[in-house]
Amino acid sequence: MRPQKLIPLLSFFVFLFLGSFFIFPISIYANTTVDFTITSGVDASSGTPKSFTSNDLQKLSASDSEPGNGVDRMRSDKWPDENQYDESRYIEFIFSPDIPQDAIISEVKITHEFQRSAALVVAKIEVWDGENFIDQEGTTLGTGGADHTDVIDITSVLNTAAKINNAKIRFLTYRATVTQSGTTTGHDFVGLSVTYDTPLPPDNFTHITDDITENTTWTLDNSPYVVESDIIVADGITLTIEPGIIIKFDHASIGVLGSVNANGTETEPIYFTSIYNDARGGDTNGDGEDTAPSRYDEWDIGVYGATAKISFSHTFVEYLNGGLYVDNGALDLAYTSIQEAGEGIYSYAGNVVLDNVSISNIDRDAFSVDGGVAEIKDSSVENIDFGDALGLYGGSLNVSGLTVKNIGFGSALGIYAGNAIVEDSIFEGGLDAGIELYGGSLNFYDSLLSGYPSGNFASYGGASTLDRLKVENTDYGISVYGGIVTLSNSAFKEIFVNAVENYSDFTIKAQNNFWGDASGPYHEVSNPEGLGASIYGDVLFDPWCKNETCIIAPIRNPVIIVPGVLGTEINKPTENGLEKLWLDLEHNLTDIGDQFMDALQFNADLTPSDTSLTIGDVIGKATVTFQNFNIKLFDYSDGLLNEFKDQGYIEGVDLFLFPYDWRYGVNEDNVNKLKQKIINVLAQTNTGEVDIIAHSTGGLLVKKYVVENPENNHIDKAVFVGVPNTGAPKAFKALIQGDSFGNFLVAESEMKKISANFPVAYDLSPSEQYFNTKGSYAKIIDQYNFSNKIRNLDFEESNIFLIDDHKLNAQALVNAHKLHTADFDNYDMRTAGIDLYAVDGCKAGTIGKFVEARYHGILGGENYIISNFKIEETPGDGTVPLESSTNLPIDQANKYYALKGKHGDMLSQDGARQQIVNIISNSALSTQDIITQDISKCKLNGRAISVFSPLSIDVLDQDGNHLGLASDGVSIENNIPNADFQIIDDHKFVYLPTDEGQTYTISVAGAGTGTFTITDATIEENNVTQTQVFSNISVTPSLLGHINISATTTLTLDIDGNGTIDQTLTLNSVLNATQSQDFIPDPPASNPPVDNPQTATIISSGSRGGHSFIPIISQNKTTVQNIPVPSSVIAEVSEKTPILKQKNTFAVISPAKNTEKTELIPPPIENKMPENTLTANVGDSSTPINYKIIEITLAGFIVILLVVKKFIKV
Repeated sequence: MRPQKLIPLLSFFVFLFLGSFFIFPISIYANTTVDFTITSGVDASSGTPKSFTSNDLQKLSASDSEPGNGVDRMRSDKWPDENQYDESRYIEFIFSPDIPQDAIISEVKITHEFQRSAALVVAKIEVWDGENFIDQEGTTLGTGGADHTDVIDITSVLNTAAKINNAKIRFLTYRATVTQSGTTTGHDFVGLSVTYDTPLPPDNFTHITDDITENTTWTLDNSPYVVESDIIVADGITLTIEPGIIIKFDHASIGVLGSVNANGTETEPIYFTSIYNDARGGDTNGDGEDTAPSRYDEWDIGVYGATAKISFSHTFVEYLNGGLYVDNGALDLAYTSIQEAGEGIYSYAGNVVLDNVSISNIDRDAFSVDGGVAEIKDSSVENIDFGDALGLYGGSLNVSGLTVKNIGFGSALGIYAGNAIVEDSIFEGGLDAGIELYGGSLNFYDSLLSGYPSGNFASYGGASTLDRLKVENTDYGISVYGGIVTLSNSAFKEIFVNAVENYSDFTIKAQNNFWGDASGPYHEVSNPEGLGASIYGDVLFDPWCKNETCIIAPIRNPVIIVPGVLGTEINKPTENGLEKLWLDLEHNLTDIGDQFMDALQFNADLTPSDTSLTIGDVIGKATVTFQNFNIKLFDYSDGLLNEFKDQGYIEGVDLFLFPYDWRYGVNEDNVNKLKQKIINVLAQTNTGEVDIIAHSTGGLLVKKYVVENPENNHIDKAVFVGVPNTGAPKAFKALIQGDSFGNFLVAESEMKKISANFPVAYDLSPSEQYFNTKGSYAKIIDQYNFSNKIRNLDFEESNIFLIDDHKLNAQALVNAHKLHTADFDNYDMRTAGIDLYAVDGCKAGTIGKFVEARYHGILGGENYIISNFKIEETPGDGTVPLESSTNLPIDQANKYYALKGKHGDMLSQDGARQQIVNIISNSALSTQDIITQDISKCKLNGRAISVFSPLSIDVLDQDGNHLGLASDGVSIENNIPNADFQIIDDHKFVYLPTDEGQTYTISVAGAGTGTFTITDATIEENNVTQTQVFSNISVTPSLLGHINISATTTLTLDIDGNGTIDQTLTLNSVLNATQSQDFIPDPPASNPPVDNPQTATIISSGSRGGHSFIPIISQNKTTVQNIPVPSSVIAEVSEKTPILKQKNTFAVISPAKNTEKTELIPPPIENKMPENTLTANVGDSSTPINYKIIEITLAGFIVILLVVKKFIKV
């Protein structure tokens, strides 16, 4: 063929080839070979099928260890002697492969190792093709009596994934001659080998080849991104990279003239990596295992220009040669790892901030600064091969909390020009020099310098101030060849040649150091008797320290404790001085209603009713003495203060308290006062930062301060203790019913009254974020005669429940919602440079849901009375649920959980107290196994006892800890670890943990006349699994009893209180988990709904905190009187009311008080009901109802209906 004709033809074929490549893309496949052994089988060689035993399968899974030994073979039954194959006699080997359905099968082989008798002259295998067994050639018999292996290609039959995944192979044989004795075979190994190709996934990444010239967001849905050519982010343009994204570089770079924001999260970091890194985002270059990433892969990221900025957080930068480059721009890295790189970071006249950054496995320099400003906080540099860990060539470098380890042939810190300040850091271990100073200046404080064979510190020029150092484990501690060096307050240990050596022309001032021995350093001229480390040259070392105790302790941050709600005293000025309104427990003890605290109230417009009140101190601990009883109620802050003092802190010097008016909650005034407190402490202590410990609402106040001051908050560490980050359902109970918050001498009714308009009470109510995370926290059970309607309220309905249904302060709730925005609740304080920790109580019973029952009467209209209450428990600290306290962006390593934690005592409680001090002071106090970092241990496992009645309850655990009324007969105490005790109206709710084998003695006593219901709910792993119910049991003030909790709980009663058990009651019913959720006792049958549901009252008998007690006045005001409270009686009582003495009643102590007129309801006549009456449960009391009245009423109602019908015209 002539060339001129050949060329067009060749061009045509080239076009076809290339066109087919682009029009019909060539698929790329991954080749895989997998071996399978049998998973089951059948031996039917004798004609009777028998399934393989596990022993058979084991023998067939591998070759014999000793050929010729039949011990490890599966022996068949007798084969046929018919001189032909019998298809009903076989051995069937079954496999269970799992080959991908899209696999392209290359080869399938069966390997069969067996031994036969010489009498067997023929054999075959058959392969199942999905419909039939197909004969397959290739079976050979080998020599009789010897091991033999067949490898047979069966690809022609098993040529699809579906056929292979149902693979069955049969072996058949027979004797050529008929004998009386059968012949067997021994099978050693049967295996299936499959080789197949699977298409690699399609091109499922985003190609980046063009400059970014408009604001752009790279999204997780389009990840990974592959940068395939050099691009720029244009000036004034922002590239935003979402959490979880992977960015790969294929020999390319990004130059930033605008901004790049790549802010990942702890759980969804962002990766910048090499195209060869298949571990991130898969095999995006489609080369299988042909290539691997390395620190020499050519790509980099640079920021150029004074307005350019890169901001990374929670990112990984790995496998690159060029590193990160800054030229006059800004680089802000937080929680970022730079690893496996040729170089780490180089900054020329830039502004660089590294916060919690790790730089490791670097070939050359890790971080070089040539002009500009650089700051390093709480970071690390490790495993540097041939360069400097830190190099300063100009500008300024500020370092704190840095760890430098394992440096190869370079300096841990080389200063060639510029000014460096280094403090609270560790430089440890290398092959060359530690710190080298050639020029510029270095101020080096409170640090460790150890383990550099060429010398820990060498000065060739410049000026150095070294103070409060530990210099250890080297031949040469401080070597001076030039420059000016001052050394003080430092200690030398394990120095093998010279601690200090001076070859310069200047005298080194090195006084007030410890040289390892009380006799001082050895100096051949000035101190030849010294037994400490040696000094050479012109060094002024006298005076010296005799031991390490004379070393001045590192300057530590001052500590400020920010208390929570109720944590600060509030006083009222009077003519006789200050009257303490909060907290004066002696006054609370003698004033039953606690009306002396009325002045604490706020008006409806959220202003204080009394503007003269002043703030006192943060509350320490509270004890009261009454009638020779010394009652320790709680320790709020004293225990914590004393623990800090044991570590050398001094109150007023480096330990401070921040009292504030907690009634206002998180308002701007309190935020500004906290800011001023921090400024004052810094000025007093001459330090740059403070450490904060914030309890409860104090944490919300600190967070608000940080939100408003993200750049200059001056906080180093912050420890949040029991902080309700998204609120607490207990605030509902406090606003609707009142709550003493653990201050058991405080009347809940007074707390309800004074807190109705407190902004802080609403700041503590659950936020929308709480609802989104936890779900409903308020439930209404609408009770009708024949059914109940259950309503789990959503967030908006919960707000209506507070404001409309219970007439609480709408503006206060609106303000709380403005505080608890999603941005606030989820604010990451770490982005403001704060080292954040949390210590949260996690196993105490805590209100998780507030339940209100409403009875709608016989006709079931809109009106109702509130007939009952209930609470549902969740893990927490007794006040703040775990879901709220843990709604805090924080490093996992900084989370601590108190397995015994009570909200009001958390600051000073055992375990939590020591953990707080350990975090702040780096001490190692024992937390007594109370503190864990394993949240899986934070589960409720126990019993929830509910008492709906005029009945008191007292509980003792196996250690004698008490829950119930205190020994003074008035206050309530709860000393059982992780137990919960709530009283709502007259109903008692107790949670008792049982997960550590606790045992309890539970006593009940009548507190009125009526009926009661008791439920015993079993809680396992936070969930109620069943509820045992005792319903509608009669009670009088004489009744005593015990609840005996077990798999089948019983109730023993001493009806007349004479010490003899009269009845042992068994359960009325047992509810399953679903039934338990919405159970509540039936409403009182004779209570009609009121016209105005918002003013409905709760009819019940007996209560505390001023609800339904009748205050009786004794002539001797210090006498404790036992006062019975008849069922459903609330009456006006005069000062001369006679005192009735009766056992098993509440002890009431009261001075003269004004009483309120209320409706008088006659008490029932106990056990004297006429025969023709019903007993209706009226607010848990028994009131007789006459049958005849009911019959007459019903008859009259029917007559009215008939008359009305008569006059209706159709």
